[in-house]
Formats: sequence, structure tokens, C-alpha cells
Amino acid sequence: MLSLETSRGHVTGRKTIPVLLFLVLTLVGGHAQADRLEAAALRMGKAAEDLFLAGRHRQALNLFEKLVRRFNRPPELIDAARWNIGRCHEEMGNDEQALIAFIEYAKRAELDDQRTDIFDKLRSIRERLRASVVVRVLPEDAEVLVDGEPVAVADLAEPLRMGFGRRVITVSRRGFLSQELLLELAPKEVRSLTIALVEAPQAESAATDPREAPVVAQSVGGDWSRMKIAGVATLSVGGLVAVAGIVPLVLAYQDSNAIRDMKSRGLPSSCELSGTAPPASACPYMTDLKEKSLRQRMRSRVGYALEGVGAAASIAGAVLLVLDSRRPDARQVGANVIPVRHGIVAGISGVF
Repeated sequence: MLSLETSRGHVTGRKTIPVLLFLVLTLVGGHAQADRLEAAALRMGKAAEDLFLAGRHRQALNLFEKLVRRFNRPPELIDAARWNIGRCHEEMGNDEQALIAFIEYAKRAELDDQRTDIFDKLRSIRERLRASVVVRVLPEDAEVLVDGEPVAVADLAEPLRMGFGRRVITVSRRGFLSQELLLELAPKEVRSLTIALVEAPQAESAATDPREAPVVAQSVGGDWSRMKIAGVATLSVGGLVAVAGIVPLVLAYQDSNAIRDMKSRGLPSSCELSGTAPPASACPYMTDLKEKSLRQRMRSRVGYALEGVGAAASIAGAVLLVLDSRRPDARQVGANVIPVRHGIVAGISGVF
């Protein structure tokens, strides 16, 4: 039994030793392979650098591109190769390809020094790729905007330097119809433009000069429509009528209190209100009581009538304002600018 276990132990040991040996050899072989690849990458990088320094930029470019495609380490060498690809294009005068290469390098830049260098490089290349546009406008004193930024008239004497891509030129002058031109500029493109403005119609031209226009409110953010004016007026009248109706109601309340006081003083039963009035000599307060009662009823009716009219007018005014606010062209509250000869007066108006 003992010999059997011993023999099993020897068998297990003979199976384990080859496995461990295989793992060790694999690790050693893997490190050796990595070292060989890294050494090959260094030799290729040195050869490409020598070609670049010798002025053979096309051959150096091919070798740097091959280095980036075949190897991924050491990382410092690969980053340098990407940078040198852009430098090769730059030396050969291919600024567009150089810009693409440096942008690719910028995506992988991690150190602050790398970012600073690449941003400066991109800025200088974009400056070289700017297009030159000669802009001539008629009339010559028209205002020119490039991408919303004003251009001085004196600067139009020389070609305008613009970045390639889409650009918008706007030309305007008082008394003329403005024009807007959309340009698609290629890198280093040279173009000449002549933009002649057309005079605006007389009525439109006069309206553009506030010094010659009549003094009227020019709404910037609000528009007083007829419906809104009617709504505000009706609402205001309704409020005033409702306030006026309070006065007769207060007087009617005072009359009611006076009648109640007179009745509480112990008047004889012959002086009570009834269908037939006793003689005035029999009840000296009867005439006064009847007058107070009649006046109290009249004031109450007038007061309630005024309150009803005021409420109806207020509701109608509110409905008009709501309908006006729902118009498609209704605007929100804004400032009204009123031009005058010697200044500007501003006010607030809009949808309530």
C-alpha cells in the first residue's frame, strides 16, 4: 500500500514539472519577443529620424507611418512618430495633411507641455491655411460684417484673411437693402467679391431714419392691438363703476341702521309700516320713516345695479385681454422706444 502511494506521488511530480517548465519558458519567450519588437521599433524610429534630418522627408514619412502601423510600444516612440508625421507633411508643404496629422496627435496628448506645443502648432498651420478675400462694396461707406464681427472700412483696402470653411458676409447701409452672402472657402483660396446694395423704397427708407420719422411709439417687445386697448378700457371702466356702486350701498346701510334705531325707541303700533298710513298728526315720525325707507330701497337698488354693471364690464375686459394674448402674433411684455428730436423715451408695455 505504501509503495503504491509512493509511485503515485512520483507520477504526479513528473506531470507537474513539465507544466511549470512550459509556463516559465512561455513567459521568458514572451519577454524576449517583446524586447525584440521594441528593439525593432527603436531601430526603425532611428532610421526614420536620420532620413528626416537628411531632408529626405518622403522616405521619412513612409517609415514613420509604418512604425505607427506596426508597433504600439514604446509609447514615447509612437507619440514622437505621430508628431514627426505632421512635421514631414509640413516640410513638404502639405499643410492640410499636416493639420490632420497634428489633430490626430492632439487627441492622444496627455502632458501639459504636449498640449501647449500642439495647440501652438495647430494655430500656426491654420493661419497659413487662411483664405484671402478681396471685398469691394457699393456704396463704399457701407457696413461690412464677417461672421457677425464688424470690419473697418480701412481694412477693405487689403484682402481680408479668413479661416477656411463656411463664412457669412453681411453688408448694410441706411437707405439700402441689406445683403448677406454665404461663402465656402477652401484652404489658401484667393477670391474677389463685389457686393452692390440696392436702394430701398422711399417709404421704407424714410422709416429707417428715426430722426425724420414722426414721434410714434416703436414697440420692441409689445404690441397694443385694438382688442387689447378695448379690453384694458372696459376693465378700467368696470372697476370704476364697481367702486362707484359702493357709495350708494354704504348710504343705504346707514339708512337701514337709522330705521332700525327709530323702531327700537318704542314707537306706537299705529306708526308701524302698513298699507294705510295714519295721519301725520297722529304719528309725527311717520313721514320721516317713510322717506328713510324709500331712500334706503332706492340707494340699495342703485348700488347693486352699479356693482352688476361693473362686474359685467370687468369680465368683458378680462375676456378681451385673454383673447388678445392668444393671438398668434401677440408678443410679450417689452420696452417701447419713442424717438424724439433730442433723445429717447422708454416705457414698458406688453401682454398682461
